[in-house]
Amino acid sequence: MPAAGRAAAASTTGCRIAVTGTTTATGRSHCLYLDELGPSLAEMVFDAGKRRATVAEFQAAYDATVATYRQTVLTAFQQVEDALAAERIIQLESMPVDRSVKSAQRALDLSTAQYKAGTADYLTVITAQTTLLSAQRTQVDVLTNHLTASVQLVVSLGGGWDVSRPPSQHELTTASID
Repeated sequence: MPAAGRAAAASTTGCRIAVTGTTTATGRSHCLYLDELGPSLAEMVFDAGKRRATVAEFQAAYDATVATYRQTVLTAFQQVEDALAAERIIQLESMPVDRSVKSAQRALDLSTAQYKAGTADYLTVITAQTTLLSAQRTQVDVLTNHLTASVQLVVSLGGGWDVSRPPSQHELTTASID
C-alpha cells in the first residue's frame, strides 16, 4: 500500500472508548451500561465501508498520479528522440546542399572569367548568379531548420528557452568555448 493510502487508513482507523464512573456516598461506583455506549461505539466500529472507500480513493488518486508521471516521462523521451532524429536528418541533408553551393560558386566564378575574357555572354553570368542564389537560399533554409531542431532538442531536454531574453555576447562566447 502506498504512503498516501497508509496515511489515509491511519487517520480513519482506531477505536477509542472512554468509560468514566463516579462514586456515591456509599462508596459504590455507578455501572455503565453498554446500551448507553452502543450507538457511538457502533458508529466508530461500523462505518459502512467508509475507511475502505477512503483508502480506495487515495489508491486511485495515487495510481492516476503515477500514470500521469509515466505519460510525462514517455512524452519527454519521445520529444528528445524526435529532436535527435531531426538533427540527424538535417545533418545528412546539409551535406549535398553545401556541395551544391560550392559547385554553384565555382560555376559563377568560371562564367564570370569567361565573360571577362569575352568567350561567354552576360546571360550565362546571370544564370550562374541565379543558380548560386537559389543554392544559398536552400542552404539558409537548411540552417534555419538545423537551428530550430537544436532549440527543440534543448527544450526537450528540459533546458528551456527564453525568447524574451536573448543570450548576451559574453554568454555566447563562454558557451562556445565550453
